[in-house]
Amino acid sequence: MSLFFLRRAKPLFTSPSQASFVSPTLTNLIHRSFHGSRIMSEAEKKILTEEELERKKKKDEKAREKELKKQKAAEKAKLAELKAKQAKDGTSAPKKSTKKSSKRDAIEENPADFVDPETPLGERKRLSSQMAKQYSPAAVEKSWYAWWENSDFFKADAKSSKPPFVIVLPPPNVTGALHIGHALTSAIEDLIIRWKRMSGYNALWVPGMDHAGIATQVVVEKKLMRERGLTRHDVGREDFINEVWKWKNQHGSTILTQLRRLGASLDWSRECFTMDEQRSKAVTEGFVRLYKEGLIYRDVRLVNWDCVLKTAVSDVEVEHIDIKEKTLLKVPGYEKPVEFGLLTSFAYPLEGGLGEVVVATTRVETMLGDTAIAIHPDDARYKHLHGKFVVHPFNGRRLPIICDGILVDPNFGTGCVKITPAHDPNDCEVGKQGQVKDFPNGISECGADALRFALVSYTAQSDKINLDILRVVGYRQWCNKLWNAVRFAMMRLGDDYSPPLTLSPETMPFSCQWILSVLNKAISKTVDSLNAFEFSDAANTVYAWWQYQFCDVYIEAIKPYFAGDNPAFASERAHAQHALWVSLETGLRLLHPLMPFVTEELWQRLPSPKNSERKASIMICDYPSAIENWTNEKVETEMETVLASVKCLRALRAELLEKQKNERLPAFALCENNVTSEIVKSHELEIRTLANLSSLEVLLKGEHAAPAGSAVETVNENLKVYLKVDRAINTEAEQEKIRNKIDELQKQKEKLQKMMSVSGYEEKVPANIKEDNATKLAKILQEFDFFEKESARLVAETENSGNEQQKK
Repeated sequence: MSLFFLRRAKPLFTSPSQASFVSPTLTNLIHRSFHGSRIMSEAEKKILTEEELERKKKKDEKAREKELKKQKAAEKAKLAELKAKQAKDGTSAPKKSTKKSSKRDAIEENPADFVDPETPLGERKRLSSQMAKQYSPAAVEKSWYAWWENSDFFKADAKSSKPPFVIVLPPPNVTGALHIGHALTSAIEDLIIRWKRMSGYNALWVPGMDHAGIATQVVVEKKLMRERGLTRHDVGREDFINEVWKWKNQHGSTILTQLRRLGASLDWSRECFTMDEQRSKAVTEGFVRLYKEGLIYRDVRLVNWDCVLKTAVSDVEVEHIDIKEKTLLKVPGYEKPVEFGLLTSFAYPLEGGLGEVVVATTRVETMLGDTAIAIHPDDARYKHLHGKFVVHPFNGRRLPIICDGILVDPNFGTGCVKITPAHDPNDCEVGKQGQVKDFPNGISECGADALRFALVSYTAQSDKINLDILRVVGYRQWCNKLWNAVRFAMMRLGDDYSPPLTLSPETMPFSCQWILSVLNKAISKTVDSLNAFEFSDAANTVYAWWQYQFCDVYIEAIKPYFAGDNPAFASERAHAQHALWVSLETGLRLLHPLMPFVTEELWQRLPSPKNSERKASIMICDYPSAIENWTNEKVETEMETVLASVKCLRALRAELLEKQKNERLPAFALCENNVTSEIVKSHELEIRTLANLSSLEVLLKGEHAAPAGSAVETVNENLKVYLKVDRAINTEAEQEKIRNKIDELQKQKEKLQKMMSVSGYEEKVPANIKEDNATKLAKILQEFDFFEKESARLVAETENSGNEQQKK
């Protein structure tokens, strides 16, 4: 009987002594549960059955949920009453208590609001009213697959006018569970079929399992011997086939569960098994046709003959051992160890007293299968025999069709004999020891999405994949970043947000135009990669857009629009909401074939446009395609300048601030010309936000001097950025940085001048190249001049600082 401990401290027994038949640890738990609990009624004093316990558990949970709802409703009513009273009295809580109040409200959050309700099998997943604060693969990947399958989303329609696309799952052997290689195949094929299905094809992915022929026979025979002490000959052909079917039903269900767990969108209505009647007829028909057409033939081949199972077995079932000397080994079917590694010579006497032929072998028992002796025609010792002497005739046995479709001649002997040791529990033990060694801290439960993405990203390598579990863990953490990005978006969109049916990017703020433009490029590159079967490139493209452009830049850049209810940002806020929703919805569809579970869950949480029909699932939506008016090269070029400036300012911050890295500092941008100045001025908000600055002042060379007490970094030949700190900067470190830059420029100048001074340069080099070189040299000299002045400025500031100290 299974024991269940209810959440309330109700004992399972009327007294601690009644628990004496369970383990000491369990008894201790029961003792602790007994003391301090209420007295049970006479009706409760019986030992409850499993079914009664389960019913009682569900009943208590429902009662507890009901009680929580009542408490929550009472709290809301009390809060509303308090607010009404305050409004009537004209009073309100002091401002200083707002922070404490918000903290208290956070503490009083109802945990049940963040937990998905239980979903009946096959129904659409019921989502929690609030998104959980952390991504959990176990929670996210629950219930979706059963709903997909129950909704017939995987089925191909034979009457459809869509172009067909059909692939077949390479049938896994029914002899065991799927391994990581199967997961790789399934991840790639499901990526393809989901992409094609979303791209307008009548997509069909046919599932099936292979009976694995001899391999299954071997496993089932070993099972019979281990459990019942019988061979297949003991049970007879019919009963043995029944045992094989039992094995298939048992292990086949494990394989099917694994495929579903991976999210493989197979059309299960077309499931096949290579030993079922339809497939068996097809194999017979196909084999006969191929034989009649001369495409397969009967011939002699060496096979792996198992002395115990009395059949040929595949190479997979053979354990090869290299023996260098006389060795005794245990062999199935033999009571005593058998001697190996000893060369034995024996002689075949020839008819007519012509002598004998000496044969040496390490497997003397195979001589019983010898039917003839092959002699080299040029061997002088046996030329007079003419190869006519045949010796120990031996009836051969008919062997089955082997893996390359060749039938062994029934008049041929057993071929070579190899030992097939029984697979005992040692294989499992070796595997467990290896796992403990490789993963001493255990393997994290990362989920199907992270595993699939990791496997697909490996396909850029050769077919030899050395899977790093930490990479899978990394993609699981990335799923958490996606989760938080959508949580951020949902908070910024609000409950009443309604997405637009169309967008006009040209009317949007700079950052919104940029995210749509780079999303367009990501779509084009992903589709091109998928069409070329470059799956790793597709995965990396989608990852890069989500990680480095959407999360790292766009989400951060639009935060000022949502900081308070500033009316100055009302228009920008509305546009940012639209671009945010479009980016999320499109990005999730782009990612879906790679990560089906998390994308479905996040997509289902997004609001949909009013007065338009929403598809039931993301997997039957259209796959994204590029939209012409989203692309904006000018915006992308300007954003490159913005991001380069931010990168330089962040580097200066890390250099100047050792501990106070979050301190906001004033910055300056020194521009070489008006064009650069206008670009920086127009995107001052984005630079200030992304670089975490207190201010950004744009300076024009020739009109403004470099700010005193600041460190400099070069963005490009037209733009330098300065960061200023309140305390004195490390002028020696700054001088060292400038010296290194001058040395680098000196090398570039010398190399270019040497090339421009070679004989025949003016006459032989094309005019456009000479012009480019002259421009490069002018820029180098300009940089030289700038850094020499910077060096002089730092020297002057150091001297002035020293003089001030002396005066004090």
